Amino acid sequence: MNQETSEYDPIFQKEVRGVVIGERNTEHLELRNYKISGYWDEQDKFHEEIILPRSLSAELVNSSLGIADKKRWIQLKFILKAEAIATGNLPSNNYLDQLGELTITYDEDLQFIDEHWYINC
Repeated sequence: MNQETSEYDPIFQKEVRGVVIGERNTEHLELRNYKISGYWDEQDKFHEEIILPRSLSAELVNSSLGIADKKRWIQLKFILKAEAIATGNLPSNNYLDQLGELTITYDEDLQFIDEHWYINC
């Protein structure tokens, strides 16, 4: 298995650099109705369901290409952020809380392969 990052691969260059990445992430969240089912956190606590806020935004922080046996895939890593919840006199509209990370893997035809969530529970 070989994993590399390349700005010059013509199959993935358009997807990594274009607006399509944001659309893919939003589509992925919408398909799951902003819910994660069956999540184990770092303390080995099982969460039947985690409901993510609809105000969730995602910032692409890393992208990489993988190649194995003539099969290629792209992996996109996002930081997940949401508007902070107001408590007491603190305003919530001026800052974002980092909720976690989402890594999505697609094949070379941009069909979904896998996802990995890391949520700050």
